[in-house]
Amino acid sequence: MIVDCHTHLWEYPGEISDQLAAEMALARNEPFDPTITPEMHTQAVADVDRALLRQSRREHRARQ
Repeated sequence: MIVDCHTHLWEYPGEISDQLAAEMALARNEPFDPTITPEMHTQAVADVDRALLRQSRREHRARQ
């Protein structure tokens, strides 16, 4: 059984700031598009038996 214990779903722009998106790209050391849709997430975890989804609706909100 394959369990993905660390998966995220957010809206970008909106739920994470541009600064956090830039830090994600820096950590990966390559360009990174933080856009993810529910359909993209479903496709990404298609090969696992279970996935624990974390939604951080408040932690990384873009500042207004």
